[in-house]
Amino acid sequence: MKYRFEYDKYGCRLMVAELDDELDCINCTDEDLDCLGGYYRDMTVIFDIDLYCRLYQMLMAAGDDRKRVKVYMDATIRSVSGSFEYALMGCCLEICFYGSFDVEAHWFWQNTNIDFIVALVFPPEFYADPAAWFERETKAKGIKNHERGWDDE
Repeated sequence: MKYRFEYDKYGCRLMVAELDDELDCINCTDEDLDCLGGYYRDMTVIFDIDLYCRLYQMLMAAGDDRKRVKVYMDATIRSVSGSFEYALMGCCLEICFYGSFDVEAHWFWQNTNIDFIVALVFPPEFYADPAAWFERETKAKGIKNHERGWDDE
C-alpha cells in the first residue's frame, strides 16, 4: 500500500491509500465470484485520520465493551478500473470488529447485494498507537494542501 496525506476542502487531514498487493485479497459475500482482479486493478481508500484516532481512543476507553461492537466510519473508495457497471456504493471503513482493530474497506456493487471487503495493511507500530504513527508519518511525508477536485462536488 502506497499512501500520502492531504487536507480536504474543510481542512481535515486525510490519508490517501493506494492499494496494491491488498487487491489480491479482496473478499466478497458471493462465493461464486472469483474474478475480482479483473474488476478492480486499482483502488484508492481515503479517510479522515483525526476522526479515526478519536474513534480509536473512544473504543480503547470502552474497555471490554469494545468486544461487543462493530464500528464503521465514512470513507471514500475510488476505482478507475471498476466501470459504471461495478460502481462502488456504501463505502466505509470497519475500524473495530468485536475487539479486532484491523482496518478494512467495505463497499457493495450498485444494484446488487454483494458486499466486498479488503484489508488495509499497516505496520505493527500502527496498531500499537495509531495517533503516534499518523503523526510520525505526516511529519515525514508532509500533508499536501487541498486542490479543487474529487471532493468539491
